Amino acid sequence: MTRLAIVFVALAFSTSAFSHDIYNGLYTKDHSLPCCGGEGAGAARDCWRTIYRERGDQYEFRTMAGDWVRIPQDRIQFTPIPGDVPTGEPHEAHLCYRDDPETIGNYRMYGNPTSDRIMPTVSGKEIIFFCAIIPPQFY
Repeated sequence: MTRLAIVFVALAFSTSAFSHDIYNGLYTKDHSLPCCGGEGAGAARDCWRTIYRERGDQYEFRTMAGDWVRIPQDRIQFTPIPGDVPTGEPHEAHLCYRDDPETIGNYRMYGNPTSDRIMPTVSGKEIIFFCAIIPPQFY
């Protein structure tokens, strides 16, 4: 039984590491930035599997905190992600963003303060948006 538990723990760690690796090599829809922040603090939290919902002609993606953020359809990539294994969740999607206040403040100070990358969530928080991906089998 202990050996079986060790195998499950090892699979969980390898799956989570593999899951984030699928974002390497993906770029924003305009190809200006990578979707994934790469190495460093918070990088493993910038892209993750989520769900989306349709509200009229708009799409909303759920953030890690459970907030919803509206992503314009022209910013969504409807493409498969190599290595992505569907979980069977309806409306499965992927969202890449940063939401820590320091990063948002630095982005405003040193980037473009009116950038369309800074988006409000439905609850009024802000994120710096990079990529929203809906694999073809889910739209």
